Amino acid sequence: MWNCRVCSNTPFAALFGFGGAEDDKKKKKKRTSSQAQESSSHSNSEVQRGPRARPHPPLFFPDELSCFSGWQQQQQQQQQQQQQQQQQQQRQQQQQQQCGDSAFTDRYASQETFEPRSPEEVEAVCRAWEHYVHPRAREFWQTAEARIEILQKIARGVHRGYDPVLGDDKQCVVWYGDLSEEDNLPVIRMVKPGESQESQTYVNRTLVFLYAGKWPSVGSDLAKKSSKKTFFEPFFVQIGGQMPFLESLEFNADFKTAATAAAARVTPAPEIVVAAAAILVAAAAAAILVAAAAILVAAAAILVAAAAILAAAAILVAAAAILVEAAAATLVVAAAILVEAAAATLVVAAAILGQAAAAAILVAAAAGFQAAAAPTAAVAAGAASATTAAAANAARAATAAAAATRTAAAAAAAAAAAAAAAVTAARC
Repeated sequence: MWNCRVCSNTPFAALFGFGGAEDDKKKKKKRTSSQAQESSSHSNSEVQRGPRARPHPPLFFPDELSCFSGWQQQQQQQQQQQQQQQQQQQRQQQQQQQCGDSAFTDRYASQETFEPRSPEEVEAVCRAWEHYVHPRAREFWQTAEARIEILQKIARGVHRGYDPVLGDDKQCVVWYGDLSEEDNLPVIRMVKPGESQESQTYVNRTLVFLYAGKWPSVGSDLAKKSSKKTFFEPFFVQIGGQMPFLESLEFNADFKTAATAAAARVTPAPEIVVAAAAILVAAAAAAILVAAAAILVAAAAILVAAAAILAAAAILVAAAAILVEAAAATLVVAAAILVEAAAATLVVAAAILGQAAAAAILVAAAAGFQAAAAPTAAVAAGAASATTAAAANAARAATAAAAATRTAAAAAAAAAAAAAAAVTAARC
């Protein structure tokens, strides 16, 4: 009896004896065994009678009508898998025919012809490759050292005479590095950012991530496809580009566009070079003119400073001349004062002495005239008084001479003070 799938597992079905899940399982097992027998019988009949058209699927199943759609989907999946396998085999055969020793042959078959790059060459070529890395790769590997480390692993697996990034588009490049165990494709090992363990990555996937504008056969931006799954899936590739096993047709187009744009940025047009050279020459000329103007300004400043120094020297010379003239005038005035004072003193002293001598003579004459008439004692007393008067006059003359000497000394002191002031002014 046919049981509905909807009703077979309900309590009513169990109550009325319609069967349950266990009955369905048993019936499914019987059905699969019968299908296997039918398929074997069909295959045997085809072997005996030759190729024939695919048998039609059964139009009706006793238990489940929905099995037809499941069987059809299974057949479609099998056909797709067979087509993919055939396409992969065709690609491998084409690559082996066109490139000979490729990634799909034994990697030790051509090791004798392998010439690796020296450490200096690896460093130089990786520096050149790093210039063309896509911005998304710079975000993924944020340091130039990390990117160069990945590029070094690729450069060490390629012959020194070939360049998979900037080389000839029509030349095949043989990979001499590690190969995957499953599909014998080029691989490298790396520790991705944010991970601690080393993992295996396909070389073509890495190059596409580093340089291509978009993922081949995906059609979406690479920044949205940076998961682990994409790194562990290789691209199916074709001959005719940089590396037979490191690119596809879509990647080749994107890479050529990116490389052309980068080359245009690195190697400008001749007009741009001429314009840049003209700009550089003009800038150099302007810099030279500015430097010359600065030199002239500095020379003018030096001349102004020299003129100021000369003016200051002239002022100092004039001040010294004025001071010398003042000192000379002071000395002349002081000498004149001293001479006049000495002359006056001498005149006064001579006058006093003359008066004293005249008085003494007069007294002596008077005494001589009186000597006859007066006694000798009176004459002597008069002479003594005259002598005393003469002595007093001489004392007054000496006092006047001392006063004149003090006046001359004061004048000399004034002259010395004036000379000292002149010397101090000259020092300042």
